[in-house]
Amino acid sequence: MASGGRVVGAVVISWLGCATPRAEPQAQPTALESQQQVRADDALPPAVLHGDAELHCNISSSANGHQTFRLNVPSLRGCRYTPPYFRDGRAASLEGLVQQIVTGELDGEPLSQRELAALVRYVLELDFLPNANLDARNRLSARASAPRRAGHPASAFFRDGRVHRIGSGSPPSPHAIDGGYETPTLLGLAETAPYFHDGRCASLDEVVAWFDREYGLQLSTQDQADLVAYLHAVGAVDRPADDRPLARRLDQTFAYASLLTAARPRRIWIAALELLAAVLPDAPGAVAKRAVALQRELTSLGEQVRSGAPLAPLAQRASPLRGQLARLAADWAGAASPAVAERTDAAR
Repeated sequence: MASGGRVVGAVVISWLGCATPRAEPQAQPTALESQQQVRADDALPPAVLHGDAELHCNISSSANGHQTFRLNVPSLRGCRYTPPYFRDGRAASLEGLVQQIVTGELDGEPLSQRELAALVRYVLELDFLPNANLDARNRLSARASAPRRAGHPASAFFRDGRVHRIGSGSPPSPHAIDGGYETPTLLGLAETAPYFHDGRCASLDEVVAWFDREYGLQLSTQDQADLVAYLHAVGAVDRPADDRPLARRLDQTFAYASLLTAARPRRIWIAALELLAAVLPDAPGAVAKRAVALQRELTSLGEQVRSGAPLAPLAQRASPLRGQLARLAADWAGAASPAVAERTDAAR
């Protein structure tokens, strides 16, 4: 299983590819600005900011000298409880992690305080999802049918905060003392497959079988089944429904139109345009025609941005979209209200 810090590295590498420090002092970003700055790249899926649980892993490749290897990117949830960071625990804080990636791995200038604060503030607000299988002390509750097991400390969010050499790594040379991995949390396992630092195990059954085989544990079939059941119980998530009013959901989504300025990198434009366009096909009949027109305009802007067209005239073209999307959100929410639906049904 992978270190909880690696996903932050992936976000920073993708998001900050065009970031430059700002000399002048600036005010701290609002929560919305923090979300917008981080989501401004396609490193995080749109669901991250829309009540879904898709904050978790994918597989990316990384090169180290002549060695290329796969990295499993774990969940961002609960990062404030899971230091140290990096796979070997070299960074004690999220601030240190982000700056090390930018200045060390990317050979870039240190981030401004505003940029660093925006990214760290966003990550710190991502909590673990609820799990009714656990009580207030992280003990298995009455709902959990799995047998109790000793292992990762429950009170420490099912992790020990240490680095272990378990033999799953690929050493850079024979007999190298390498391949240590910081212990990840067991919380949220249901949404973080595949497992291990390189994603070699597609399921928890495979994880248990690997440890049984590599460490000669000689677990019986029942012991393995019990351990897998325990991991499923601890790692389960109760996915919350997005209970925000429709008007608020639309407003908070369409707010990303404010990112379409000449000062923003192209990657921010592309991600924002894709997010905005993805919502519009769901518009109800009363506003569908306007939604289709806006979607076409957003798609056209995206094509222009990808082609390398200058952003200044595109920003002027995009400026009216903010007001149009705001009016669409209001009319969309009104068209979806129960009273309007009743009148529409009666007219039919």
